[in-house]
Amino acid sequence: MNPLSTTIVHLTLTDTWPAILEKLEQAPGRRVVFVVPRRNVVLRSAARLRALRKAAVDAGKRVALVTHDAEVVNAARLAGVPTFGSTWRARWLPWWHGGTQRLPRRPTEPALAYQAAHPVAPLPKWGFARHRRLPSAGSALAFTSAWVFWFQAFLVTVIVGGFIALAGGLILLIAPWASITLKPAPETIQVTLNLSAHPGVEKADVGLGVVPARYVEVLVEETVYVPTTGSRLEPDAKATGTVVFTNLVDQEVRIPKGTRVRTSTGTAVVFVTTEDATLPPQRGARVEVPIEAERPGPQGNVRAFTISQVGGALALQVSVTNPEPTSGGGLKRVAVVTAQDKEAAHAEALRVLTEKATQELAKRQRPGEFIPRETVQTFVMAETYDRFAGEKAERLGVRMRLLMRGIAVDGNSARELVLRRLRNELPPAGRLVRDSTEVSIGPVTAYDPTNQTVYFAARAKGTYLLDINESEVRSAVAGKPIEEAAVILQTRWHLAAPPEIYLGPDWLMRQTWIPHQWRERMPVQPGRILVTVDLEGALREP
Repeated sequence: MNPLSTTIVHLTLTDTWPAILEKLEQAPGRRVVFVVPRRNVVLRSAARLRALRKAAVDAGKRVALVTHDAEVVNAARLAGVPTFGSTWRARWLPWWHGGTQRLPRRPTEPALAYQAAHPVAPLPKWGFARHRRLPSAGSALAFTSAWVFWFQAFLVTVIVGGFIALAGGLILLIAPWASITLKPAPETIQVTLNLSAHPGVEKADVGLGVVPARYVEVLVEETVYVPTTGSRLEPDAKATGTVVFTNLVDQEVRIPKGTRVRTSTGTAVVFVTTEDATLPPQRGARVEVPIEAERPGPQGNVRAFTISQVGGALALQVSVTNPEPTSGGGLKRVAVVTAQDKEAAHAEALRVLTEKATQELAKRQRPGEFIPRETVQTFVMAETYDRFAGEKAERLGVRMRLLMRGIAVDGNSARELVLRRLRNELPPAGRLVRDSTEVSIGPVTAYDPTNQTVYFAARAKGTYLLDINESEVRSAVAGKPIEEAAVILQTRWHLAAPPEIYLGPDWLMRQTWIPHQWRERMPVQPGRILVTVDLEGALREP
């Protein structure tokens, strides 16, 4: 496995088991190395490490750990997961998954227990083993032999390791290598899902295309006033004037305030005196008394000498007349209630209560729900007016009680269904860009009031990037000229920008004795090609 395709992932103490699995899935490359911090208790379980190794194998990857925790190391050994002491070793040393181990079972039979406690030494393969006398324990010869053995083993290890490191360094120093940076072009995907909602549905079903809904209703009541528009003329002021009383007898006559007098021609107009008066005890004596009309209006304005009748018993004692016409009686225009005013009051009350009920209905919605306007119904439950038509009033009031009912559709279920369809429509190697999805619900395409079913459309739009296989890239361009490799990359993979290709090392590429064709050619070994997929750079491209 190429060491250049190793991805190092640093874990934190806050990473949970699902977060570690998600990082394994999103990590590029075929080899993933997790750097486990101290006091990490998530990966101290051999069962979880077996599950981590299985998830890596299912994803076509290999996984290893960099840790200094003894418990994590023991659990990894049982799970068959390689462990290293540094990221450098994990990146450059070859490794693979080992077999899982199980704890030895305790023998139950006596023979097995004896055999496990006292293993029998195997016989030599050819003939009899030559008897060799070993030094006795604690002797100087035994100590010297052990020291010489370990010193020789250490010396051989150092020499062999030095030669291997020197040879590897020379190969890495002299052999050419290449670096390729690819920016995949973002693609846009959009899906539309036709759905229906009904209050009888309790669970969303993507196969039937239905989502839950429920009835929502509110009852509001309020008094609304509107100005009246009708008018008419009504009597305003009372006419006033002066009458002259004449004594018809030879005795004193007292004329009290409020004495009624009236006209004798046409429609009788009644006047009353506004002051007390007294006639002297002499026939023909006269006295002037102020009067005013009993009722307001212009009918109290009478001509002179038209008031000639006295009401009550005084009619036998005195006579009356008005030498001057009366004046001052008039009309004024007043507002009255009309039938159109009642219609206007009804419309205004309906508008005010509809707005109030709409606000209250919105408060009854749960998070994610929406109420289509087509489903909203209003019912006037009661309506009472405080004035009658033709009644004098400056304004007309109406007390109305209104019931509003609608169907609340579960928008969260609709969003979940359309997002699920969007993910299913993605290409096999496509990955959605985080925070790039947009979901719109509506508009309502139809509403069936018979069965209370709402039909609407849900749309989802997102941006995705195609995952580029690094091994395929290396195999496709290995040994090809740079120009041909660039054409192959742009033709086979949809890129947002031309690929960035760099050959190294610099000192080797500058040597004039190397043929030009070799300096402009990709390495023959795919393992010497480092492929980087720049997803963030692809999103920044215009």
